[in-house]
Amino acid sequence: SYPLAEGAAATLLFVATPNDPRDPQSVQAWLQALARMHTLTGADVVIRHHRVAHEGIIQYAQQYGHDLIVLFTSQRAGFLHFLNGSVAEDVVNHSPLPVLVVPFRPE
Repeated sequence: SYPLAEGAAATLLFVATPNDPRDPQSVQAWLQALARMHTLTGADVVIRHHRVAHEGIIQYAQQYGHDLIVLFTSQRAGFLHFLNGSVAEDVVNHSPLPVLVVPFRPE
């Protein structure tokens, strides 16, 4: 369980880019299920559209006055990293806010 401290706010943010084929309703349902699965109580689920994912993340955090950006990464390496790049790496390199990157390991 990951209950938020009193007065704290958390947001599960998904930034949809123009080439993202996913349906916003299915993304919303996926994020809500993820929050329930990990008993992350009190978190908002938000979908934003932006041309570039890392810019959308940084802009959202700044716009709403967040203190920290936490990202989960699949830890791609080698050729896959070369093809897809890394949103987490781009956020770390461009964000004026502190960034915590956590390895994601699906259960």
